[in-house]
Amino acid sequence: MPDHYHVLVTLRGSSSISNVVRRVHSALARRIRKESAIDGRVWQKRFHDHVVHDEDDWRAKLTYMHGNPVRAGVVDDPVTYDWSSCRYWETGCGAVACDPA
Repeated sequence: MPDHYHVLVTLRGSSSISNVVRRVHSALARRIRKESAIDGRVWQKRFHDHVVHDEDDWRAKLTYMHGNPVRAGVVDDPVTYDWSSCRYWETGCGAVACDPA
């Protein structure tokens, strides 16, 4: 998606979702500023999270994420969207690799 992203994360150890998001956003913001004309804030101040309760909930979130570029009119088939894990889940390979564990 051109203006946001979704990710399913399993926290391990003492990591918090806030720390993970802060580290990812910091690293990506540095790269974005270096490679583009953006100067200043890259991300909004807050993020939205959802605790996944069971496998059905996990599958529902993954299905929603894979359908997002189609609903936004970016692609007709989620497998063709480069920045989606859909191709990985459908074919076993793609630009976005996943850890099924």
